[in-house]
Amino acid sequence: MKGKTIGSLILVVALMLATILPICTKATEGETQPTTTETRPTTSEIEPTVPTTQPSTPPATEPEVPDGTFKISDAMMTVLKEMEGFSEHAYWDYSQWSIGYGSECPAEEVEYYRKDKGGNKISKEYAEQLLRKELDYFEKEVNDFVKEHDLVAKNGFGQNQYDALVSFTYNTGAGWTKNITGNFSGAVFAGDKGTHLLYGFMLWSMAGNEHILIGRRIVEMNIYANGIYDSRGQWDVSARPDQYRIAFMDGNGGVVKYDEHGFDTKNVIPIKTQFKSRPTGPDETGVQVTYELDGWYTQRVGGTKVEMLDESIPTGTVLYAHWKTPTGKPVVIPPVDTGMKLTVQVTANGVNIRTGPQTYYLSVGKANAGDVLEITQVTRGDGTLWGRFGDQWICLDYTDYATVLSKTLPMWGVVTANTLNVRKDAGTSYDSVGVTLKKGDKVLVKEWKTDGSIMWGKIEQGWIALPYVSFENADVTEKTVQSVSVHQAPAKQSYVHMTEKLDVTGGKILITFSDGSKQILDMTPEMVTGFDNSKVGTNTLTITYETQTASMEVQIVKAKVIFKMDDGTVISEQEYLVGETVAVPADPTKPADSNGYYIFTGWDKAVAEVCNGNATYQAVFEQKKVTGDCNTDGKINDQDAIYLLRHVYFPSRYPMAEPADYNKDGKLNDQDAIYLLRHVYFPNRYPLS
Repeated sequence: MKGKTIGSLILVVALMLATILPICTKATEGETQPTTTETRPTTSEIEPTVPTTQPSTPPATEPEVPDGTFKISDAMMTVLKEMEGFSEHAYWDYSQWSIGYGSECPAEEVEYYRKDKGGNKISKEYAEQLLRKELDYFEKEVNDFVKEHDLVAKNGFGQNQYDALVSFTYNTGAGWTKNITGNFSGAVFAGDKGTHLLYGFMLWSMAGNEHILIGRRIVEMNIYANGIYDSRGQWDVSARPDQYRIAFMDGNGGVVKYDEHGFDTKNVIPIKTQFKSRPTGPDETGVQVTYELDGWYTQRVGGTKVEMLDESIPTGTVLYAHWKTPTGKPVVIPPVDTGMKLTVQVTANGVNIRTGPQTYYLSVGKANAGDVLEITQVTRGDGTLWGRFGDQWICLDYTDYATVLSKTLPMWGVVTANTLNVRKDAGTSYDSVGVTLKKGDKVLVKEWKTDGSIMWGKIEQGWIALPYVSFENADVTEKTVQSVSVHQAPAKQSYVHMTEKLDVTGGKILITFSDGSKQILDMTPEMVTGFDNSKVGTNTLTITYETQTASMEVQIVKAKVIFKMDDGTVISEQEYLVGETVAVPADPTKPADSNGYYIFTGWDKAVAEVCNGNATYQAVFEQKKVTGDCNTDGKINDQDAIYLLRHVYFPSRYPMAEPADYNKDGKLNDQDAIYLLRHVYFPNRYPLS
């Protein structure tokens, strides 16, 4: 027996050497983690796209100028021209004829360069001459501001700061240089290069009521703070420093002074948005009070409270004001009812759903072809129409909005307010036409548009605010029904064979009258005939209103019977007619892991022999643990000793769920692997407790 023991020890040593050498070699070779290159996905962008590449620019060099006066650098000129873009013809730009790189076109040359007049094209050389000539004024204004406040000595003001300010001033005007109390000028005066400056930059991001200058402001911020001359950030979000982010502030019943908040994640500060007005309403006693701000949250109702703008807030996030009474009781402000609703269908896959009506807002999901949305507000952004549904927005170019609108209007509605002014155009800033409607008056809306806050409808006398008009179930019985169509299909479009009843919830019909007007009504079960769930396939239903009919289709489908593992993995998924025999899969197995091995004990509920509708069954396993089964394969053999030895040297790569001090010496080392191997051959002499 002694000879057999010695032989076993020799076997152990040979086993250890054979095991350790390849393990050590493999560990050495595997020290370096593999590197991956993330490829940004490309799409035929479901929203308007802009160029994402620009030529690189040389580093800024300060031109030689006398007495400390700055001149715009060559690098800034390159970036400025790229941001302005080049127009070879004269074009009307808000208040002037512009040409080339955004310069004012000389009055005597306007007709010469207009495309619809002379049709001549300006050369890039002459365009740059005009640009430099126009920059002379803005360069002087910035130089005067720098000298007046001694910014070079006080703040270490340099070429890149000067370049950024000239670009900013050329775009927005020199008014900011006249004082040091504004958000932007104050930050420059104080030498700030973080959130205070970016916040000031972003207050100048609007043009034509759209935040189309956000990208340019970030490019200028990056030049000012970091000396990085890269124009791509104007259009390409991926080229912008991630530390510079934008949040949008929704007053949620109140009106904010600034609805954007630029912030630097490396220089966090509390939210500093101001209010023009706050909502009013009853307190606990019913007395009308002005509500107090209860903080900023990530959702209109509920959500997470945000007190500091930091790296946890993705750029493009909308934060909503929450309100409370003066005594501290939280108040829920209902969302603005913008009036008439249109049901549209998405016509493309992968359309971004955003927190606001432009592409700089945060994308929070995707819509796909066939999705049905109820649009309650329409506004223009990025040069296209956007529609609001709930608190989210979608680009209407990728829906059937235009078709739906053309088929829906004109539409009858009924006034719900006690009195309703009719105005000359869409908005309370327009004068009344001298007509006042009263509650119950019927109106025929022929057109709609937004004033940026609510929707307005055009009637024969002028424009009215649509939140004070109801369009559903308006009583216009004196009209003759010309036709009926399905305006919105019911939410439920498929039914399980022999088990589900018709449900028309969400369905609406559009009635067209003899005079061309229209009305939307809720679909009711009494209107619908022809439902038959006894046969699988397409079921055509008839909708009847008065003497007119329309049709729609629903699908009758087989029931699905699904068998799953306890982690949700599908074992079997089959379709059956009600009454057919259900095929139960073979008993599943579950691989052993660090917790032990598993025995299948059955399904989570009794399996029906014949199908009686949709059903899901989940496998149930009982966990078993065997002392010494280090590799958790349900067996104890020499492979467990090898695994334990690997665990001793490489514990993170070869984890153990159980204590493995088999020789009871208070330590875990190679002696335990030897003991376990001895147990394999001599279980009685080397027991495992």
